[in-house]
Amino acid sequence: MGNPDLLPEKAFTYEAGLKYTQSGWNFQAGYFVRNGRDMIDWLLVDTSLWQPRNFRELNISGWSLMQIGFKISIRKAFPIQKSIWDM
Repeated sequence: MGNPDLLPEKAFTYEAGLKYTQSGWNFQAGYFVRNGRDMIDWLLVDTSLWQPRNFRELNISGWSLMQIGFKISIRKAFPIQKSIWDM
């Protein structure tokens, strides 16, 4: 079901992040804020009927953990051996 009174969304989004890498460790995270007006969402208006509606104001914020880990590399030297065919 459509909605002829639907208005376009308006929003401002801010984001800041940091990245840390040292001695094999890596970490990346960010913080975000979104301030919106007339945000659109679908609401159940009857048992099986959905309709898009505007929210007057919707402000969200949060953290996102994008990556965390430890990198390790193992190297082992193998001696070169001669076969009996090389002799």
